[in-house]
Amino acid sequence: MVDEVRRLTGGRGADYTFEVVGNPTTITQAWDTARRGGTVALVGMPTADAMITMPAFSLAPDDKRLCGSLYGGTQARRDIPLIVELAETGRLDLASMVTRRVPLHEVNDAIRALEAGEQIRTVVV
Repeated sequence: MVDEVRRLTGGRGADYTFEVVGNPTTITQAWDTARRGGTVALVGMPTADAMITMPAFSLAPDDKRLCGSLYGGTQARRDIPLIVELAETGRLDLASMVTRRVPLHEVNDAIRALEAGEQIRTVVV
């Protein structure tokens, strides 16, 4: 993937990259595909013990920004009422964001599938 992004950008790299899985391998790929001076946004939530390794020397000359995003930087008191309003008025399609609906007795399989990266949003009904 890194080589393909470099090829598509004439060797430069992407201005912005987003890691949305929370996997150390894809975090490193997001870093490697960002251009010098680019921004890497970490959206996915890694496990508490996940570690990434990168050459320390390249941090200064690459001049990249690494920023995290916990729930997209939301402010619950402000944003949740807005999200509810958007959903109620049909301007936000929440149903299309659900990957799978499962009954309670299938919750263990749903958690396994989430951890395996097979699904993104599961709703227990």
